[in-house]
Amino acid sequence: MRRGYLRIGDRHVHYRRTGQGPAVILLHASPVSGAMFLDQLEVFGRHFDAIAIDTPGYGLSTPLDHPKPEIADYADAAVETMDALGLDRAILYGRHTGASIAVEAARRHPQRVALALCDGYPVFTPGESERYLTQYLVPVEPRWDGSHLAFWWLRYRDQHVFWPWDLQQTACRADTDLPDVDFLHRGFTQIMMAGDGYRTAYAAAFRHDSIPALRETRAPVMLTARPGDSLYAAFATVPELHPKRELPRDTIEAAHAEVAIMQTVSASVAPAAPPPAWADARPGGRYMLPCGDGTLHARVFGTPDGRPPLVAVAPLPGGFGGIEDHLAEIARSWPVLGIEAPGQSDSETGDPGSVETAAAWIGQALDGFGCPVHAVLGIEGSTAIALEIAAITGATAFLVDPPAIPPELRSEFLDRYTADLTPHVDGRHVPVAWSLVRDERLWTPFYRRVRSAALPAVDGIDAALLHRKAVDLFKQPAMLAPALAQLWSYPLAERLAERRAETTVFAMPQDRFALLCVDGMARRAAADFADVGAAISEMLPGRLA
Repeated sequence: MRRGYLRIGDRHVHYRRTGQGPAVILLHASPVSGAMFLDQLEVFGRHFDAIAIDTPGYGLSTPLDHPKPEIADYADAAVETMDALGLDRAILYGRHTGASIAVEAARRHPQRVALALCDGYPVFTPGESERYLTQYLVPVEPRWDGSHLAFWWLRYRDQHVFWPWDLQQTACRADTDLPDVDFLHRGFTQIMMAGDGYRTAYAAAFRHDSIPALRETRAPVMLTARPGDSLYAAFATVPELHPKRELPRDTIEAAHAEVAIMQTVSASVAPAAPPPAWADARPGGRYMLPCGDGTLHARVFGTPDGRPPLVAVAPLPGGFGGIEDHLAEIARSWPVLGIEAPGQSDSETGDPGSVETAAAWIGQALDGFGCPVHAVLGIEGSTAIALEIAAITGATAFLVDPPAIPPELRSEFLDRYTADLTPHVDGRHVPVAWSLVRDERLWTPFYRRVRSAALPAVDGIDAALLHRKAVDLFKQPAMLAPALAQLWSYPLAERLAERRAETTVFAMPQDRFALLCVDGMARRAAADFADVGAAISEMLPGRLA
């Protein structure tokens, strides 16, 4: 499985891709992402170049620049994605909202669509559309107590128990088993990634004139339905404007049947895409950098201008969710290439096993990207990785709030500074993540909830920030405990003492480790991350000379 980004104007389209041959583009249902197609990709990839894209505004794809996009706008965007892939003609495979997009693309661009294969085609009466638009699409509103996460776990779970989810009565009971907990957790996380924007394409599907779209489409269309699907009952009401076929209930069996259908048409083969390269980096660029059998997620902040970028490793554990605004502040003074650590957030590499290995993997990925490493930044837990990268490359290290705890605290942290985010069908893991990211901002360490451990600088509870940080943890829940164990096993204080001359340590007003760190460690006070960026821009030119 390969992951990557396509750049289309100022927006990015994230994809998962596997296989070779004629191209089939998979368009997902609302409100999730292309990650819902992992089973189909495995089957389709044996016969096709199967490319599951995240609809604009979902997963890792940036939204359309439109205040109220319609299905036609998403259809045009899908064809723009084909252009970016170098495809003249492709099979569009869509589920639910994705099926609406596939048919609309076939109507508007018939010469580009070899087949629109629809797994559940949305058809609603005017009354149903009105109800769904006014009652079904409840907002995502982060709350200081994290209660919105508990609601959304059950909201997404009940979508597979009742249809619609908010009519919890026997007549609306779903004809299906509850999906396994990994499926539920993945879908819940994808909704939380989209936030309140999850409603955008959903609402477009509820507004879409689906029958006229079928009637006016001249490109080949195949409508399918599977028992147990929420749209199965409506399948019989869809007029015979195009071929219709019922497929097996089981996803894998249905996927094999769908392969047979798609093999009856001809589609283009995409040209080979060049690997991502720092030389081609543009402002706001997003990349998936090959790293072993996986990828590291990287983003450009600021404008590449010929100066070597400051390589900033996102906090360990975690990802960009809690720091993207901070990196943007630094980038006003110096271009930044941000990277999520191996096994964290959207860097799907597997478990590196140690801080040293994580640093080596990042170094190898940057080497393949052609990115010079002259300066590296770590924030809180990622300062350990940054220090190791600096040791490997000879780069200057800038560390913000490093948890350089004394050796006698490490065994305690290994035992207690951790959390189990193993997904449970009842959602009990959800408040565990919220409690961790919230209490880390109140006490140090978070598990000592006493007055003497209270952090001195607390300025309100930023629910939106905590939401983003929790979502970063939800993306790879099994990697939280190993990442913390690797961090607390690493002798950061000793390594920092060895590299004191080549390292600058910044202390922020809210430094949550300052009370615990080894005495005597020199720190440079910084009011905010713009202050950090200004200091780096003053120091780096002399060190690079």
